[in-house]
Amino acid sequence: MLRTLDRIKAADEAWLSDPEIFMVNRLDAHSDHMYYEDKDAMYGDEMPLRQSLNGTWKINYAVNIEASDREFYKEDRDATLYDDIKVPGHMELQGFGRCQYINTMYPWEGSEDLRPPHIPREDAPVGCYVRYFDINPELAGKRTFISFQGVENAFYLWINGQFVGYAEDSFTPSEFDITDYIRDTNNKLAVRVHKRSSASWLEDQDFWRFSGIFRDVYLYAIPKTHVQNVFVHAGLDGQYTDGIFKAELTITGSLNGHIDYEITDEEGKRVAGESGIPVKAAAEISCVIKDVRKWSAEIPNLYNLKILIYDEEGRLVENIPQHIGFRTMEMKDGLMLINGKRIVFKGVNRHEFSAVNGRCVTREEMEKDACIIKSLNINAVRTSHYPNNSYWYYLCDKYGIYLIDETNLETHGCVYIDTGSEPPYRVPDNKKEWLGAVLFRAQAMLERDKNHPSVVIWSCGNESHAGEDIRKMAEFFRVRDPERLVHYEGCFHNREYSDISDMESRMYAKPYEIAEYLDQTPKKPYISCEYTHAMGNSCGGMFKYTELEDRYPQYQGGFIWDYADQALLKDGEFMVGGDYGDRPNDGFFCGNGIVFADRKLSPKAQEVKKLYAGIRLYPTDEGVVIENNNLFEDTTPYIFEVRVLKDGKAIWAVTFGCDVKPQSVYMEPVRYPDMTEPGEYVKEVRAVLMAFRKWAPVGDVVAWGQSEPVTVTGDVADTDAPAMFDDVIMGNSCIGVKTAGVHAIFSRYEGGLISYRRKGLELIDKVPQLTFWRPVTDNDKGNGFDVASSVWAGVTQYPGRATWKVEYELIDGRILDGTVCCDEFIVPESDEFYGTGLKGREYAREIMKVILTYTYKLRTYPETECVVRYTMTPDARITVKAEYTGAAGVPDMPQFGMVITCGKEFDNVEFYGRGPEENYHDRDKGARFGIYKFKADDNLTPYLNPQECGLRCDVRYAKITNADKHGIRIEKAEAPFDLKALAHSGAEIQSAYKINYLPPRRLTYIEVLGATRGVGGDDSWGAPVHDEFTVSGEHGQGVEFVFYGI
Repeated sequence: MLRTLDRIKAADEAWLSDPEIFMVNRLDAHSDHMYYEDKDAMYGDEMPLRQSLNGTWKINYAVNIEASDREFYKEDRDATLYDDIKVPGHMELQGFGRCQYINTMYPWEGSEDLRPPHIPREDAPVGCYVRYFDINPELAGKRTFISFQGVENAFYLWINGQFVGYAEDSFTPSEFDITDYIRDTNNKLAVRVHKRSSASWLEDQDFWRFSGIFRDVYLYAIPKTHVQNVFVHAGLDGQYTDGIFKAELTITGSLNGHIDYEITDEEGKRVAGESGIPVKAAAEISCVIKDVRKWSAEIPNLYNLKILIYDEEGRLVENIPQHIGFRTMEMKDGLMLINGKRIVFKGVNRHEFSAVNGRCVTREEMEKDACIIKSLNINAVRTSHYPNNSYWYYLCDKYGIYLIDETNLETHGCVYIDTGSEPPYRVPDNKKEWLGAVLFRAQAMLERDKNHPSVVIWSCGNESHAGEDIRKMAEFFRVRDPERLVHYEGCFHNREYSDISDMESRMYAKPYEIAEYLDQTPKKPYISCEYTHAMGNSCGGMFKYTELEDRYPQYQGGFIWDYADQALLKDGEFMVGGDYGDRPNDGFFCGNGIVFADRKLSPKAQEVKKLYAGIRLYPTDEGVVIENNNLFEDTTPYIFEVRVLKDGKAIWAVTFGCDVKPQSVYMEPVRYPDMTEPGEYVKEVRAVLMAFRKWAPVGDVVAWGQSEPVTVTGDVADTDAPAMFDDVIMGNSCIGVKTAGVHAIFSRYEGGLISYRRKGLELIDKVPQLTFWRPVTDNDKGNGFDVASSVWAGVTQYPGRATWKVEYELIDGRILDGTVCCDEFIVPESDEFYGTGLKGREYAREIMKVILTYTYKLRTYPETECVVRYTMTPDARITVKAEYTGAAGVPDMPQFGMVITCGKEFDNVEFYGRGPEENYHDRDKGARFGIYKFKADDNLTPYLNPQECGLRCDVRYAKITNADKHGIRIEKAEAPFDLKALAHSGAEIQSAYKINYLPPRRLTYIEVLGATRGVGGDDSWGAPVHDEFTVSGEHGQGVEFVFYGI
């Protein structure tokens, strides 16, 4: 490691490929505290001693160092003709270089054969940045520094032609003392940014491979006495009652004078303080605060610490305001405890990402993320896989979000360097040449973030195997900060290094695998640092993980992968790997979010919010059971709204408030209304926020529960439906039925109902079709289901020609076979009707049902059969019943049911079932019974890769209508059905690369399904859908529903 007291005065390009040289002349890392010369300044105020250099810079871009202007930094080199570039920002998003998305590969694979620490020579982009500046008056005459908050991946720095320093590590600040290099005006700042360096081997995260100055750049000056580093310790006593405060101060400059400090609560009341503490290089302040208000994700109480530095004359030199939160995070008796209570992480992994600006994320975008995360009942975030912008930590302190703060380290691609002719090469492993770099990354993160109460665990990085280097990182964390725990998943793969992590952490372990571990009563508690991979239409079976919370105290939660799709918005289209011509790439694997890249909630969020709720609600016959699983917050901020739904409509409601203490259960008696009239009844209770929250409005529903539907039967009211058909027209190829203003036609050769006109308006576009297939999901492709079940795609598209049978049920109950009649002749007006004794059209008055049965021999192996039966009655209702037989050896199918096709004007959908958002049988815990409306045109969920979407489960009825409210109504016959109503067919969705590649809309497709496969989500590269959510091809399947015009 090259870091000496004497300044290195010349840059050396050899540093780029030397892992032992990762910083030159770079200052020690320190806390991210703010400071002022004004006594009244508060935390978060603009700092007069800080001068922003953000804005428009000049850039000379080159594909590699040989093609760059190596003398761009010289004062006499004119940069005015260079291109403009915005700082902060990525080079690639501003037209300099190519965007590339990769998961685990290194970006140069297939172009250059490299081993660590060597770097590409050809594809090694360089950005030569130039910025001219004058020094603000507030900084003049003071020691002055420059801070780069984030530069990817390595950079050299010159000021006024003189070399200042070199730095790697894209995600922690790089700071340099530039006092001796600057003048008051017309300073030339020159930064050469390299996209490739030895550090690239350490930054193989699953993300877009950007480069450039992507976080803030600023100058800052310090007063004559300056607190360079603050380490706040704000813990609790053994009874978790009193606050134990200590702050270690590292002070530079003049060491004459004294220190005053005070601590105030959020109302401004002074709770502690002291005056006259001598200034010295290593100073310490401490106190005990009785009955302290503790910080947690549920109740993020913060105190205001103010440290005042005075000189020997009693003049204020420096004011340091700092938010502090009192809490403990510890391991005790094999459990992780927050403030003495067993913590359960209801977490998500979060890449720092903007659809517009990549990893250059604005404060507004970060605040929006914090609000969304809190509104979904998420209590924890893993900063995957690098330290985030400092402002994010401030927001997590403020809003209440636990953080696993992760070192900028991932060498996933090295695991695969195994040619068979050489040993597998792993970085950093036990290699001494990498030790300094990874230790520095851990140190830089800890020193910057250590004062944030939201940080409860330090993480050594991600997917970098294990070894002595990472063990030493863990040792560093424990020595420097024993008040937090240490996390690392990689030691699971090499038990020799199990001591690295304080907890057992795994990725994508199945629920049964987690249970097997916990059944052994292990020494370490368990978390899933990544689970329920949310790629595309996913998160099925998530409840199987959250159920473990109640079964095993040592199951302490997990972190969904991940928060938001990493897709870039360009000209109205979301771009994925390969869209920029980037090769190699990992395509749609960037689409793993529970929210979309534009921060619109995906349907998966509905499930997350339900399963992560701290309050569980259970309506019973006697009242409402409230289970408050929160650790610290009672239920006084909420009002509970109880409703009774009849056939999906609220018919009764009452509200109440109550104080259910944390970790307790209470039953509120409720006198429900009489529920004896015929109909289906559901009891519902909702916890509604009635107190102000930074992240949600008053009225937000934070938790809910429903009873299972209960059906009350009774006499069916008489209807005005006609008692007989107006006419039944028997043709050789078609059967026509006229009744109740409807004219229906059934076709022999097309296999079903080809026309259903009501009052002259055609309600269907083509004959209803059998469906066994759905557009494959990302998970389907990952686990091979698309191939294993592909026979059903062919059968759906080509079911073959059916044989038909026509039957008429007469008023006296007799069933007449009309197939012969239709095969041999058309009944003339004068002839008797097939032996009934009826002449002419008199027979229509005796027919009570027209029954048409179509039998398909399906080209599966072995052959299977499917029968579709239409039964039409004089009230113009058609009961459709489809039955599949099944056979041994036939693969599972994605779904089974019928597709009804209407014109595109039939766009309005109303249904009574589970909603409001798309749901599947393995992802329906967050769905609620009710009546919901949507437009078919809006029901195509905008997953990056178009796929199966839009399903609603357990539907009782659905109406699909045009603007005049005319259309069709579909009702359950016996069992509820699952419903999809989309503006595009499954085949169109399946074949489209992206949503904007879909053809113009022409029709509305209504799928009425008796069986649907879950979406799965344990992972997206092999984990199957859980057995109970599959649709067997070996066993019978069926669907039955009633269809009529309205």
